[in-house]
Order: sequence, then structure tokens, then C-alpha cells
Amino acid sequence: MVLIPIVGIVVMVVWILFYAYALLWLFSCGTMVERNFEIPGGTVVGSYMSYVLNQEQKYMLWGSLFLFFWFSAFLIASAQFVLIVAVCSWYFTTNSDKRGDFSVMRGYWWLIRYNLGSVLFGSFLIAVICMVRAVFEYIDSKMKNMNANAGVAAVQYLMNCVRCALDCCHRFVKYINENAYCQVVLTGESFCTAAVNGFLLIMKHSATFMFTRGIGGIFNLLGKLTISVLNCVCATSC
Repeated sequence: MVLIPIVGIVVMVVWILFYAYALLWLFSCGTMVERNFEIPGGTVVGSYMSYVLNQEQKYMLWGSLFLFFWFSAFLIASAQFVLIVAVCSWYFTTNSDKRGDFSVMRGYWWLIRYNLGSVLFGSFLIAVICMVRAVFEYIDSKMKNMNANAGVAAVQYLMNCVRCALDCCHRFVKYINENAYCQVVLTGESFCTAAVNGFLLIMKHSATFMFTRGIGGIFNLLGKLTISVLNCVCATSC
């Protein structure tokens, strides 16, 4: 169980490096334009070259960003799914006579052979929300650069409300996905059916879920505190 997140981090780093390399090629497809470098006051002190993308290349850039979000969410969901399969296998094969069968490779096999579509669809939902948030932040940055003085406070208040709503939606979908993957592993249902049944199960036993998540949050907090204390001890001793 400890090695699965480490493997996921290594794969994620490789994917980010590959995407950054591909992104450089995509930006290099633009037209080179010479621009003047001005200091405050309008004085030109030099020039530099920049790439200007046409409309088609901008669409390709947004498409590559969506692909990055989708595959990144898939890598995270795959690690979660493998852990869920391993833990469920151990739990349902444990009895008083023998120890449970904890198999990580079974999780990878079920992921590739039986439930790849469910994990991809759940990752797709996360990618759509991430893409909406990215477009929203892009629009927000453009609005901040506009020289409009009327209604700035009201607009920023509205944008912050939308940002908060998108963040809540993102957290909600991530929580539903995690429980949907549990239902997929336990029952073999499709993603949509598992998500609905998982949500109804949470609503039916909300107190139990809140208690267990609270206990898990306490252990997470203790782990973070332990890591922080150990880092401080190591830093001061060195």
C-alpha cells in the first residue's frame, strides 16, 4: 500500500515532463513576432521575440490542457482504485482461520480488464470541472487587466462567488467518484449506477460516514504533524 502512491507520483512526474515537452513544441508552432520592451514611462529599452498563436493553435492548446487534466485525474483514480480493490479483497477474505488475501496486482488486473471505462469516465468528470475552472480563471485574469473602473468591486465579488461554487462542485464530484469506485469494486456495477447507489448509501448512513471520515481526518492530521515535527528535528540537527 505504501508503494502504490510512490509509483503513482513517479508516473505523474513522468507525465508532467512529457506534457511540458509537448507543450513547448505546440508553442513553437506559432509565428515569431518582435516586441518592444518598455519600462514605466513608455521608454523602449530593448526588444524580444515572442510566439503568436492563431485561432486553430489556441484550440489545440486548450485541447491539450483538457487532455492533461483527464490523464492526470485518471492516474490518481487508478491508484485509488487499486488500493480499494486490495483492501476489499483483504476484508472479504479474512476470517478466524486465515489471514486475508491482500493483492495489489489484482487491482491492476481488474482496472485494465473490467473497470477501465468506469475509471476513465470518473476521471473525465474531474477533467471537465478542472477545464471549466481553468477557463474561468482565464476570463477572470482578462477582466482584471481591463481598464474598467465601474462596478469592479461587485464584479470581483461575483467572480469570487463563482470560484467558490466551482470549488465546492469539484470537491463534491471527487467525493462521489471515490464512493462510486468502492461500489464498482464491491458490486461490479457501471459507474453511473455505482455513483447513484453510493450517494444513496451515504445519505442513508450519513452519521456513520461522518464518524469514519472524522476518524480518518484525525489520523491524517496526526500524520501531517508527525512529518512536520520530524522535518523540524532533522533541519535543526543538521
